[in-house]
Amino acid sequence: MKFRAAVQSHTDEHRKWQAGNSRDEGLLSILLPSMTRKTEQPSKLNERGPLSDYVYRELTLRLRSGSLRPGDRLREQELAEALTVSRTPVREALKRLESEGVLTFVQARVLVVSELSSQEVMELYAMREALVGSAARLAAVQASILETKHLQHIASQQLNASNPDEASALDQMFHEALIQAAHNRFLARTMEGLAVTISLLPSTTYVFPNRIQEGAAENMVIADCVAARDADGAETAGRVHMQNASIARLQLMFGDSYSNETRSLQRQAQAASPKKQETY
Repeated sequence: MKFRAAVQSHTDEHRKWQAGNSRDEGLLSILLPSMTRKTEQPSKLNERGPLSDYVYRELTLRLRSGSLRPGDRLREQELAEALTVSRTPVREALKRLESEGVLTFVQARVLVVSELSSQEVMELYAMREALVGSAARLAAVQASILETKHLQHIASQQLNASNPDEASALDQMFHEALIQAAHNRFLARTMEGLAVTISLLPSTTYVFPNRIQEGAAENMVIADCVAARDADGAETAGRVHMQNASIARLQLMFGDSYSNETRSLQRQAQAASPKKQETY
């Protein structure tokens, strides 16, 4: 309850901050585009590297864009024709995705996009909690002043999001900026490795009532802790943000029984967290 009240306090403070700092918008509008990761465009066949890598990138792009969804069947011949390659690089790319758990054989030679179980979702969010917490801690030490302003700017935009899709896109932008501000290539590679698996999750948790405001406020706490160089507070805020996201995700996918179990785990985790979080 103390954390929720503190988050609301941060929300109110940031509304004042947003109103009083409009003069920074011009500078940020010039500088921020260069700091935001550009959407990856489909690779061309004449680029260097094995064709199987090209096919792999194309399929991961389709997964992340939602054009391939859990349960969809993938056929070698159809993919080879669509991508204008032979079946060999397609087979190699599919084998790679299958080894990563993104694709599953449901019958002999029938490959479909995987559907995550409740246990897999909990494991995925446990990993995301650890990584986001670590990224926030590192960012509190490594981030430049401009990067901290970038994080605060995105969180403020998210607070004013008008729909779940917009809030989700801004949340993804915030997390990408947080990873960039951490300045750790190995952390970035690990997060990138989870991106395809994350794309298997249906919809967005921001469809839940009040989740847009709550999620934005949680990101504000992370951004403010990073700006204040509060590494402990940033890590705790990052972990709490992912804990709350996991509760919403499990409820969205599997119903109330799983979210209740996760709430119990969250209470245990918060009880073991440093008392620093009470001062947010």
